[in-house]
Amino acid sequence: MPSRDQRLRRQTSLSTGMPARDRRSPASPAPEAHTRQALELLTLVVPPTTLVTALLFWFGFELVDARASYFGLSTGTLGFTTTDYLIRGVQAGIVPLIVLLAAVLGGVAVHTEAHRLADRCGTAKLFGWGVGSVIVGGALAGVVGAYGAFRPLPPPLDWYLLPPILLATGPLVTAFAARCLRPEAPVARSAQISAAAVGGLVLLGLFWATSLYADALGRGSAQQLGASLAAQPRVTVYSERALAIDPAVAPTERLNSEENGRYLYRYSRLRLLIRSAEKYFLLPDNWTPTTGTILVIPDGSEIRIEFAPGGR
Repeated sequence: MPSRDQRLRRQTSLSTGMPARDRRSPASPAPEAHTRQALELLTLVVPPTTLVTALLFWFGFELVDARASYFGLSTGTLGFTTTDYLIRGVQAGIVPLIVLLAAVLGGVAVHTEAHRLADRCGTAKLFGWGVGSVIVGGALAGVVGAYGAFRPLPPPLDWYLLPPILLATGPLVTAFAARCLRPEAPVARSAQISAAAVGGLVLLGLFWATSLYADALGRGSAQQLGASLAAQPRVTVYSERALAIDPAVAPTERLNSEENGRYLYRYSRLRLLIRSAEKYFLLPDNWTPTTGTILVIPDGSEIRIEFAPGGR
């Protein structure tokens, strides 16, 4: 004979058209619900606009710092504003963002096909071995990425972006493959904590990779500029008084006051690097990364700057 609780559940199912749940075993929330809750909590702690602005500022700073260091300057000397760093942060972040969106689209396609395969072959021994191999491979990738955070990887694994990519993708692949083995299993509290840790590693790996990319982008653009210095605008500086510049850096000419007015000194064979914070940063024609000198000349009424198109 059915028990009283079973009869009540059957009556509830008949009256509502839906199967009644056993109150003693409530359904566990879906993993998507936990992800949504985590994102909502993150937006409460750090507003999205603030987070994006901070990331753009940091990536712009990394780019500027690498570029300035190549020329022997510091970011404090340049006197960049927050807007300057944000603009350069967009330059540093646009390619990683495109790659990330493409990876997300590819990940969604792989996720869909993997679940279809799990529905058809979930009980096959070969499928279990394949998923187990993916789990082991993802775990090893995460370990190698974490190792690369402290020591350089040996060739041929010494590509500068490989450690953060492995750190971000290894744990994610492991967690996804493990979920494919038991897609219907309830999400335990320990699994939620593990998912949060995996998400943190993914975010840290992406942040690390983008920072390294911004640094490489700044250093590469500086090397390109130094190699094509002749294409930069030519600069001639006129000054009321002698600026004590070494003639080997910039030839100095004493001018006739009747022809040139109050500007009695002329300095030539200079190239414009950048103008920032009311200062001109100039490179001599013979500048090299090892022996070059950068002239920093404050803008003011006592000097006059003339520009000409690049070329010899």
